[in-house]
Amino acid sequence: MIGEFGHAIDFTVQDDSGAVNISAFDTITLKIQTTDFVTTSLTKVIGFFTDGTDGIVRWNVISGNIPTTAGLYLGQLILLDTGTQTRKTQIFDIQVVRKLD
Repeated sequence: MIGEFGHAIDFTVQDDSGAVNISAFDTITLKIQTTDFVTTSLTKVIGFFTDGTDGIVRWNVISGNIPTTAGLYLGQLILLDTGTQTRKTQIFDIQVVRKLD
């Protein structure tokens, strides 16, 4: 993933059948950590792109919410509803090419 400040990066939560309706979840957190799983670089609450029925969430990249060093990171979306039901996506790669601030 290549992102710059002021850009939005969309993630689609899907299963084998396609996009998943995630509108029942109240809090969606993007977790980014180093590839050795030792250091968490970012934990950021993000929101739906529309209403969640399309499975899309959006991360608005701004200064201070991106890892401070270029490199490969691991990402995961954590979804929580009011009944404390938690779901997690599979871990995915996030490549930070350079920090722009």
